[in-house]
Amino acid sequence: DDNAHSRNGGLSVACALNDGGRKPVRALISFTDDDCRKEVYYRVDANKPSLFEVIQNYNIPYTLTCPPGNIRPTGNPKDDPNDDKYLTWTDVKAMYHAGVAIACHHWRQYNMDDTGWYPTIDSYAADLQQCMDKFAEQGIDVQGVAYPQGKYVPEYIPAVKNHYHFGLTVDRGINRSPYAAYYLNRCEVFPDTSAYKNDPTLALKEAKARVDDVAQNGGWLIFMTHAWYETFNAADLGALIEYIQSQGIEIVSVADALKAKAGVTIDKRKIVISDPIKNVGTYTVTCKLGYEITAPLTVKIE
Repeated sequence: DDNAHSRNGGLSVACALNDGGRKPVRALISFTDDDCRKEVYYRVDANKPSLFEVIQNYNIPYTLTCPPGNIRPTGNPKDDPNDDKYLTWTDVKAMYHAGVAIACHHWRQYNMDDTGWYPTIDSYAADLQQCMDKFAEQGIDVQGVAYPQGKYVPEYIPAVKNHYHFGLTVDRGINRSPYAAYYLNRCEVFPDTSAYKNDPTLALKEAKARVDDVAQNGGWLIFMTHAWYETFNAADLGALIEYIQSQGIEIVSVADALKAKAGVTIDKRKIVISDPIKNVGTYTVTCKLGYEITAPLTVKIE
């Protein structure tokens, strides 16, 4: 066979064979949808499934990027100050509890380089913290952030690292090992541009070509959709999912793909340092792994 399959960390993944068949290269694919608009959960056309229905029908991981400040509290126009284009918290939590992952999309989806909202790194960090607090209030575990419109300020990335495990751009391309966890590429399918509207099958053909690339050469391909775009096509999405599955490539969540690569995730917020570390050297600290479960962890300060 041109392809082999392996199992690592509980994930069944396709591996392209290279180096004379001696080195397997992992192939992973993830899906994300941006903005948390109501079209994710509700049908626009009574005869066509919503994105959430597609996710359920194929039983695949999907990550929704959510601006918590735009999510509606109740859905009742009389007492709901937020735009009715967005989902309610009831909708978001229903999908989350059904297995859909949630990522941050800033508080109200403002771009990181918008100096009116984020004049300093501290103001940006405050936005991320506000998001984390709201998600925690709703009982939703969030591992990463998608930068609105893919825009980011390199000087602000340390704030992202202090709050989340990954950051998503809209830069097209396949992620190759070692992954740049805070600059992850995504390839949009069914984009809302005139070029794609002129040929509605072009996006699907291009997406399949990207799938062929990772199947042959390995890598991590992250597809991005916008379920509220007019060009979103549930039938084409289903066809793309089936094509991926026919290639033997596992579809995984963004967080799980990073965990599979790293082996284990250590949340810096769970590291307990009893005495301040003031000098370089090797130290033993405590890491909280779960409720009343801890383990010693060796850290080296250089």
